[in-house]
Amino acid sequence: CTSRPPSHAMASSAPSLRERAVAMPARIAAALGTFARRASSDSGSAQASAATGEVCRGALSRPRAAASGVPRVLSISLGGPGSDYDDSGAPAEALCRAANDRGSSNADAATAPATRALCRAPKSRLVSSLPSRIAISDQDAPATPQDVDTAFIERALRAAGELPPGLRVARVDVRPLALQGFISDVARCRISYAAESDCHDDGGSQMASLRPSVIVKCTASGAESYAAGVECDAYRTEATFFAVLAEVVAVSSPDCLLVVADADDARYCYVLEDLDERPGLYFVPQAEGAGEKECLAVAVGLAELHAPRWRWDAPLPAWVLPLTANRLRNPAAAVSEYWQAFSASTYQTELPPTSQRAFERVAARAATLAAALDQGPRTLLHGDARGDNLFFGDAASPGGVVFLDWQLVCSGIGAFDLAWFVSTSVRVPCEARDRRVVEAYWNALTSHASGRVPKERYSLEACWRDYLLGCATSMALFVLAPKFLPAGKRVEKPKEYAQLAEMVSRSAATVACVGADTVAFERLV
Repeated sequence: CTSRPPSHAMASSAPSLRERAVAMPARIAAALGTFARRASSDSGSAQASAATGEVCRGALSRPRAAASGVPRVLSISLGGPGSDYDDSGAPAEALCRAANDRGSSNADAATAPATRALCRAPKSRLVSSLPSRIAISDQDAPATPQDVDTAFIERALRAAGELPPGLRVARVDVRPLALQGFISDVARCRISYAAESDCHDDGGSQMASLRPSVIVKCTASGAESYAAGVECDAYRTEATFFAVLAEVVAVSSPDCLLVVADADDARYCYVLEDLDERPGLYFVPQAEGAGEKECLAVAVGLAELHAPRWRWDAPLPAWVLPLTANRLRNPAAAVSEYWQAFSASTYQTELPPTSQRAFERVAARAATLAAALDQGPRTLLHGDARGDNLFFGDAASPGGVVFLDWQLVCSGIGAFDLAWFVSTSVRVPCEARDRRVVEAYWNALTSHASGRVPKERYSLEACWRDYLLGCATSMALFVLAPKFLPAGKRVEKPKEYAQLAEMVSRSAATVACVGADTVAFERLV
């Protein structure tokens, strides 16, 4: 199916796209383009429009980039030194200079430090080079990877500055990946290049250095999956991550060459680095299960993500919503809406009795669990750090881990990310191993150079309790399995069903093993 899912496919209780546009912080609305014009005409967004106006007026007077014919970053204000977006404490002007070829911008972001805005000119289809070398455009997005053609890939490569003059994309071979996401369609595009004319003598040598492939990721073509992605705001969240955070977090992620959102924000398409081509990386399929080596690597990588943005009291940026604000990531909401369907499905009835009882115990206290998640210190979460969303072996990244799929970025208990990985990506539960992994995470967290998580304030015992709460939460969220893939489609989609059922089984087995179903659902900090 390549047509847009009908509007009734979306959950009726989810806020409309227009309502989200009004409520969304102006700095992100501007960064992603299509919302700024709509929000500015609504009385509910008058204050946000006024806050960004001064920066926008200055930005519109700046010249276009001569080389590409598109505007550079118009203005960035991220809150000044030590802001939530900048680990190093570098002022906003430095980020703006980095976005504009390392020093060619005269942006005066300091004139409006409170706006934290990424501004772009209204009423035009612009492509802005952002700090992560990403270009964001509001032109029509391909509905599926199969709609991607040579012109689209060539545009992405030129926007990223990776296709030299005189060369063109001659052909793309689009092949769906064996591993598909639950709310996205993903494919690998093999690229063939050619010289634009016979006069281009060095075309052969230049072509040898170009990317042989990219990954194209589109919003889901299936109505149910698409509705789930819209409900949890996954598509816009990932675009926001690449625009705002990808260059300032210490952990590695794929290069993002282009993000395209269509005019009404209903479809997104991302052109990403193919990590199979990055030297030294290896992948452990989630179905095979990660070993303790990978668990320890993930623990170190997550600590590096969490520590600089650890908050004891102060909130994270407004666009980083709490885990529980997403109905698809809130254990109380999940159990309330789907426990009856889940408990009658083969996802639950085919589990061992100990795992079934673990589900029942956690479900009975889901509201208490959700309340605990909103207490105490929180940090920036990846939100979906499971085996199929990770590569290993990157010497330049903490723990060697490269994190993919940033669609569920949120704030919450740091150990949730670790619990989500271990409970879904390791085949055999083992409390002794989990304690070693949690201790490695705690050591990296509390020894981080930021000094935000001192051992005197966050004990290993408190970290272990947070891990147990994360395990219980991870399992409770699998009550939603019938929403993503009804058990009745087991014959129609055997591979997808087996993958989801295995995650349900592993998560429940982990909870039963470590006692996360019987622990008090309250934090120790």
